[in-house]
Amino acid sequence: MEKLKARFDTLHAERSEIMNRKRKTAALSQVDVLPPENWEENDKLPDSYQSLGAFGTSNIASSFTMAMFPVGTPWLSLKINEKLAQSFKLEEDGEEALEELRGDLSLDDQVIMRTLEETNLRSLANNVLEHEIVVGQSLFRGNAGSDKEPMSFEMWPLDSYVCRRTPAGKPLEVIIHELKDPLELTDAQLEVIGKTKDELDSLGQRDRMQHLYTRAVWNADGTLTETQEIEDKPLSQKSYQVPPYFLPSWRMSARGNYPRGLIEQNMGDLRSFDGLQKSILEATIAAAKVVFLVNPSGVTRKKQIVDAKNLAVLYGRPDDVHVIQVNKHADMSVALQTSKSIEDRLGRAMLLFLAARRDAERVTAKEIGETVRELEGVTGGSFSSQAVGWLQPLAKWVVWVLAKKKKTILAYLSDETIDGMMDIEILTGVAALTKESELQKDLSTMQILSQMPGMPEILKMANIARRILRHRGQDEADFVKSNDEIAEDKAADQAEAQQAQIQQAAAGKAIDVIGNAAQEEILTQ
Repeated sequence: MEKLKARFDTLHAERSEIMNRKRKTAALSQVDVLPPENWEENDKLPDSYQSLGAFGTSNIASSFTMAMFPVGTPWLSLKINEKLAQSFKLEEDGEEALEELRGDLSLDDQVIMRTLEETNLRSLANNVLEHEIVVGQSLFRGNAGSDKEPMSFEMWPLDSYVCRRTPAGKPLEVIIHELKDPLELTDAQLEVIGKTKDELDSLGQRDRMQHLYTRAVWNADGTLTETQEIEDKPLSQKSYQVPPYFLPSWRMSARGNYPRGLIEQNMGDLRSFDGLQKSILEATIAAAKVVFLVNPSGVTRKKQIVDAKNLAVLYGRPDDVHVIQVNKHADMSVALQTSKSIEDRLGRAMLLFLAARRDAERVTAKEIGETVRELEGVTGGSFSSQAVGWLQPLAKWVVWVLAKKKKTILAYLSDETIDGMMDIEILTGVAALTKESELQKDLSTMQILSQMPGMPEILKMANIARRILRHRGQDEADFVKSNDEIAEDKAADQAEAQQAQIQQAAAGKAIDVIGNAAQEEILTQ
């Protein structure tokens, strides 16, 4: 069987021209996303004469992150699919049980969101999007954690892995190459290497680093197989029911394993803008330089000009002194106008008009909706592809991990039941527009029905309230009584009514007794 190092080298050699092109795009935007080959921390990085590419990349990434992971708003929800809902409705008291299950799933949503807020997902999401924008794709992995360590995520730059995809863009294979310091190695890894940490630590900076290769293969049945080798020696092999590796892309082409990012799509304008900015800067520096020419045969002396202070009075002739001028104003204005035109095009492509959006810890749903519409329109569908590319797979993995840790109600259901009867709904991004539309329809319907006579008596107000709260992503338990609480209240009301009837009957008997006694007394008199 081919070693992972040999396979990595083969696939890496096949993409040499792709990497050269993507390094050029990174040099014009965020060079740290994909630095030059074999670059080390002390090496020089390529220079750029403009920061529009870097600023635009950060702006789009932050806009996407805000729309996909808004603070204080859940971005995923567990939903009962139509098949399970119909089976509940066929049973006696099925609708009440169905609403109770929905309430339990709503509590699970809160558990999931609290768990994710404790991870590094939000900060990692911004880095993932920056890599997608610059080089077209990103690779990251979810770590389930343990009782002592929380769930976490880690990602790799493009020069650390190779990949293969289907024509439709789905990942087939990824091989990651990592250099591990001896202090990072586990006991199992050291045992395979056959050396101790002290032995490795005594070596030079290059020799001490150990080469770890990890291969992830997406199988046809939806599972994933992970194989690891360290220093060409087999280390481990694992199988995952739900893949923890994610390979999202900005926009997938019909052919090829490495998609193009937004920066590469606008490479022509960025390269032109960078060249013009360099020329304008150099011309501006030349124009700002002041040089005097003194006529050597005139009466004005050079030393007088050099030693003269401000507002000094000298003997001389104005014609003896001349200031050198570039006289390139017309040419510079053409370059400046062209640069401004390109800058406007890039600004529209990089959503710089969204930079004026109010920046706050919590923004309104209307603001998020407006941002989503603008993102979707300007990026040509790249925003909606994020939900398919990694939000859906990520949500499925997170739900599966928490179910295995018995932190949600799904822990008590079989995997077949979860896959066949439970859906994971993405609530943010383009899906948020659909949720907002459904909420507006419900509110409009309620407004119409409320004007009809007799409607309050036949409407299921508790179910309506739960539906609206679910649309808004709020906890039903904080607003709506559970079925048990409603039953207890009904029982208490019935008991109170019965007690009132008993007291009323007793009072009636007492009045009758008093009346009869009074009548007998009158007759006796």
